[in-house]
Amino acid sequence: MSAFRKVRFPEESSYHKFTGSLGLLQFVDGVSVNEVSKGELDRIACGTTLVDDETGWQIGPLAPKPPEGLFDKPVAPEAPAAPITPVEPAAPTEPKSFVPDFKIYTLEELSEVADKKGIAGLRAIAEPFGVKNASIKGLIDEFLQDQAKRVSDAEAAKRDADAKAAAEQDPTNKTE
Repeated sequence: MSAFRKVRFPEESSYHKFTGSLGLLQFVDGVSVNEVSKGELDRIACGTTLVDDETGWQIGPLAPKPPEGLFDKPVAPEAPAAPITPVEPAAPTEPKSFVPDFKIYTLEELSEVADKKGIAGLRAIAEPFGVKNASIKGLIDEFLQDQAKRVSDAEAAKRDADAKAAAEQDPTNKTE
């Protein structure tokens, strides 16, 4: 391949609608934005199949040998691409602290409840969460373990929801 060419992923490739960067190359709907040099082509085509956008012939170091002269014809120069306008990065935001939708008790708070209201006071706090135990110490220990798991699960659910919302708002995320 003596000339630079635009390349694309074939229809049967899982990348055929790929939009984004692959190494230093940009692709939109599976077609390279700019022409690709032989070196760039060889690097990418080692891991996937590429075809010449103009001829549809498979190209790359692992491709069958193309017919003689297929890539020797000069490619008409295209008008220079419009300059890339840099996008201003979003202003950094402070990470939002996680606040669960249930009260978090400390060991000291539970000990104070036990001192004032006994095991009945602790059971009133723990039973809505399904935590039961016959002793004050056992009830406090089990409740704190259960509470830690509930907080962890709620944080994970919040992170997943935030990631999903961010992905839905990302203009470069093209899923079909």
